[in-house]
Amino acid sequence: MTIISVTESIGRELTVRGRLHSHTRKFLVTSDTLRESEAAILKHKDIPSPLVDFHDQDGTAICTEVKPSQRKTGYHWDVVAEYSGEFLKEDKNPLKRSAVISLRSSQSTVIAKWDNDGAPITNTAGDYFADPPVEIEDSRWVLSVTKNLAQYPRWLLDFQNAVNDGAIRIEGITWPKRTLMLKELEIENSQVENKRKFFAVKFALHYRAESWDVKILNRGVREAIWEREEDEDGNAMENYVNKGIREILENDGSGQVSEPVFLDEYGRAFRHAKGAHDDAGNRVPLDNPIHPTGLLRNPTPQEIFSNQQVFRIYTELPFSRLPLK
Repeated sequence: MTIISVTESIGRELTVRGRLHSHTRKFLVTSDTLRESEAAILKHKDIPSPLVDFHDQDGTAICTEVKPSQRKTGYHWDVVAEYSGEFLKEDKNPLKRSAVISLRSSQSTVIAKWDNDGAPITNTAGDYFADPPVEIEDSRWVLSVTKNLAQYPRWLLDFQNAVNDGAIRIEGITWPKRTLMLKELEIENSQVENKRKFFAVKFALHYRAESWDVKILNRGVREAIWEREEDEDGNAMENYVNKGIREILENDGSGQVSEPVFLDEYGRAFRHAKGAHDDAGNRVPLDNPIHPTGLLRNPTPQEIFSNQQVFRIYTELPFSRLPLK
């Protein structure tokens, strides 16, 4: 005995009595036998189950009764499903409740590069502390959010490790763009309360004051080539042009450097005064010595950290799509 098909018939009904309301849905079941059982029909996946399934267009109404009746043809059954619900006050409807938002701090340690005045943290020689580096306690704000939803949110996959694309106001505080990242998403098992089915969706927004942009030390084994631009007569002009890149050589000319070295803001390796300053000791912004000797492997912390490269790696999305109210 096999149920061939289950289709919903035209003729849905809705009745409203004060805060109470009821729905009626009708189905046509076709079987290949005259002796189909009522139990088989009630267990079919397309037939609503009493006290389990909610109305497909009304999450507040649950199925209360299912009545199959066989037609005279024997192969067809009419199934009537009844739903009942109540328009509850907001505080009794879990889907109408506001999001619960709390604030906590997350503790960690970070390497300190600058003091409160913006000056690099160095030893008495003016060099940075390398072993061990200076570490400090770092406290970051975390917004914890819980919101009841009728189903898994559609933004679930889009917001994995996403950051806010613009400033957003949450609980009276405006959080600047790219300073919040969504983490720790958790969706609990479905629950039913006051005949309402819902999922408790939880997530955390981690705040980073300096933004979630990724900062990378500017290093490499090749450097940019800068040369003075020439006029039509072949005379050198004041401005420089980038002519590509070349290998950075060891000071003794033995070949390319085996490890990356720090680069300046123009993509060149730092060098001693002979190749990077004029006779008065002033920095030559685009000086490009023909023979690049005098490689400086340890420039000042100010030069190292001021030339960090900043990249926007994480997906930026409008956090207004999140259930924050």
